[in-house]
Amino acid sequence: MKQCVYVLRGVAIFCALMCIMACSHGDDEDDTWVAALILAENAAESENAATAQRTATLVKTVTFEEEEGFVANTHYKNVLPLENNIGMDWKVCGNISTTGAIYQKQSLLMRLYEYTNVAATVIPNIQDLMQIEFYAKRYFSKNQAVKTFKESVNIVLTVSCLVNGEEVCSEEFTLCDDAKQYSVSFPAAKDVTITFTVSIPEINTEEEFKVSDAIIDNISFYALR
Repeated sequence: MKQCVYVLRGVAIFCALMCIMACSHGDDEDDTWVAALILAENAAESENAATAQRTATLVKTVTFEEEEGFVANTHYKNVLPLENNIGMDWKVCGNISTTGAIYQKQSLLMRLYEYTNVAATVIPNIQDLMQIEFYAKRYFSKNQAVKTFKESVNIVLTVSCLVNGEEVCSEEFTLCDDAKQYSVSFPAAKDVTITFTVSIPEINTEEEFKVSDAIIDNISFYALR
């Protein structure tokens, strides 16, 4: 598709130059520029039409498994699982864990202590990236957390996207005990930074705060192709 765009653009430019050269010896220079302008506009319309035919296509799905470079770790700490080996950089404040995994063996676990935020950032190297889909759920590390406490706690996942250094979207999702699929879209670009931030709003409860987790898995990256 890109080759077709380049060909159309080249033909339009060539035709415009030929038109200008042919008309350069004429008496009416305005006609020359009008003809060139029409050809340039036609080329732009052809390029836009070719771009419009592209659709969101799945490029990569990250499942946090060992074959992707992630190593399970039972300790909560800062880790940098991936650097460029699949075309994206990850910086995670959390843990690649088998506990409470959503799919396969491992998931990204972001553990929350009392009124704290935890974040994970990914910088994909994907041309015309425009959407991500992922699964997420909440999970209580301490099984003794009573039902009333679980019902009173909302674990909120915020997904923010920077495109060319500017924030273009920020969406909030309240996680459930069962894994659900979520989606975030943004203007197609190559320079995209995506940050997952998990937080717990302050709650009114007499129960002692229990450690809880937000678990993320199967992040799919879609780009225009």
